Amino acid sequence: EVSIRVPYEQETAEYKPPYDVLADLFELGQDGEELDAEARRPLEDEIVRRFVSSPEAKTLTAVQWCRCLMDLGANYFGATVATLDASQLREVVFEVIPRQVSIKARAAGEIIDELCAFYRFLGRKFALKQADACLRVLGGDAVKKLHTALSDTSKFGMAKSLFMAGHEAGFDMNSEAGIEAYMRVMQS
Repeated sequence: EVSIRVPYEQETAEYKPPYDVLADLFELGQDGEELDAEARRPLEDEIVRRFVSSPEAKTLTAVQWCRCLMDLGANYFGATVATLDASQLREVVFEVIPRQVSIKARAAGEIIDELCAFYRFLGRKFALKQADACLRVLGGDAVKKLHTALSDTSKFGMAKSLFMAGHEAGFDMNSEAGIEAYMRVMQS
């Protein structure tokens, strides 16, 4: 038996976003210690929510790479989007993503387009001081540079190498059954 209620009433969260979400993210990234994911995620969710409804995001087909950027910035540098500088952005985009994220090289344009839109939004809406420097990192030949890095198998980490090899061999590496089938072939 299924009961459906329209409209769906979602439970209200305890979190109430502050007026300046970026200021709170800046505060989180200031102490130089490991970022508290429970404190960071609701703030990032609010940034993404605002970005999705912004004019900068209207031309995008999907919004996912800004979330990936924020996670990698937090994990690798202990930085939030409010404290991540241009050199750290360069490292995340051109070194960490090619090494860690299992994605085809043809996604380079999509990644750069979304991150450019995201930093234009952060500059316009929040006057993020490093937005222009970050946009310079993402400008010029950034798509070509990222495409090259995503194509370079010598840059892949071990897990990504395994995932990409399975995908190239024709296995569905997005399903547990596909991964298990590939692992059985590899073990034999």
